[in-house]
Amino acid sequence: MPIFKKVESVGVDRLYVAQPITIRVLPHHFDRRRGNIDSFHMVAAALDLSVFASLQIAVFADILVEAWVGPEFLDAVPIVRLILLAIPPYLFYKTLRSMIDAATIQPRNAANVLAAFSIYLALIGSAIRFLPRGLLLEGIAGAVVVSCTILGMLTARTFHKVLGIKIPWRRCAPSLLATLALGVASAAFRWLFAGQVSLFAAALFELAVCGLLVVVLVRLGSPWLGYVWKLAFPRRSPA
Repeated sequence: MPIFKKVESVGVDRLYVAQPITIRVLPHHFDRRRGNIDSFHMVAAALDLSVFASLQIAVFADILVEAWVGPEFLDAVPIVRLILLAIPPYLFYKTLRSMIDAATIQPRNAANVLAAFSIYLALIGSAIRFLPRGLLLEGIAGAVVVSCTILGMLTARTFHKVLGIKIPWRRCAPSLLATLALGVASAAFRWLFAGQVSLFAAALFELAVCGLLVVVLVRLGSPWLGYVWKLAFPRRSPA
């Protein structure tokens, strides 16, 4: 007896018929140990890279904005820097979203997005009501950061509730602290040479910082770095 009912059309229609059965079967065959390992590597990589990138771009945002769209838009740099803070929690949500969708047929991600969006709308309303007109854009950018942060927190809670896998924050802490330290070092460099850093000098500095990040991650024994390296170069060691 065939598993799926025969449909006359092909392509998308067959996909729609098979999808609910696929989603229902997948959780029963979920490898929890493999899931723990993969989820840890994905979360650690997403957090390390997004925090590092957002901090480095925020530090040199004025140089990038001036080179890209011109000096007349430098007044928008604080807004750009605020928006960049929303990258890590949003990328955290994007990293875990597919695993949550695969493990349950309930719209858990949609519920989290709806909750975060409701908070975003409430914050927008508050900004319009209470902030002066000159700070309205900063208020909207802050609302984006807060709502994305809440979305990330809700996603972590849902991930643990649905799959029974806790995010290993303690194991992620050393590399996260390293990326924060590099962000502080870049900010100190930018402050010491304020107004004297060209786009070329900033690019060279960032290349050096990226190389330093790789060295630090190797020294810390970053699990996700070794995991990715083994997938790309199975016969070589990053150390």
